[in-house]
Amino acid sequence: MPEGVSEERLMLNILSIFGMVLYFNFARVAVTQMTGCQYDQAFKARLVEHITDFSLTGLGVSKEEESR
Repeated sequence: MPEGVSEERLMLNILSIFGMVLYFNFARVAVTQMTGCQYDQAFKARLVEHITDFSLTGLGVSKEEESR
């Protein structure tokens, strides 16, 4: 996270990421129908990678910063 992020903004970011995780868990049937993928280990790993990449991009974290 960039320096100077307010506590409120930090909490909203955390809740947004938590919301994505909950969505993909509770919407399994819809996600399966829309993607054609079953919730096997490989698909769950892709979801984790997607949520991580999506969240880090949204937070403005570059790939260089992520690898530190």
